[in-house]
Amino acid sequence: MKIATSAVFAATLLALSAGAASAQTFNVAAMPDAEARKTIELVVRLGIAAQNCRPFSISDADAAKLNNFADALQAKLKLNADQFEKQIETPAFNANERDNAGFCKTYTPQVNAFLKRIP
Repeated sequence: MKIATSAVFAATLLALSAGAASAQTFNVAAMPDAEARKTIELVVRLGIAAQNCRPFSISDADAAKLNNFADALQAKLKLNADQFEKQIETPAFNANERDNAGFCKTYTPQVNAFLKRIP
């Protein structure tokens, strides 16, 4: 059941990313909480992929851009460090550990386009 749930989650995030690709940049302040929640889940997964899926890599500046964007979303959602870790970060790391090849195949192709959308 976890694999099916992960596949549905990945498909949902891919659809969110594809649909959002037509937008120019993110506006965190105007973003509804539900969209911010899906976006923070995606940005954390993209960050994990960018740092752990070889041979893919990003610059330190781009990694910082992802982290800073996640921080802005975390603040918008009013998630403290413990909530962020339990609700966002741990599930993302677990997804990577369960199926690293699938995780990398899903998320690394999205990283560069996503980075262009971060103001």
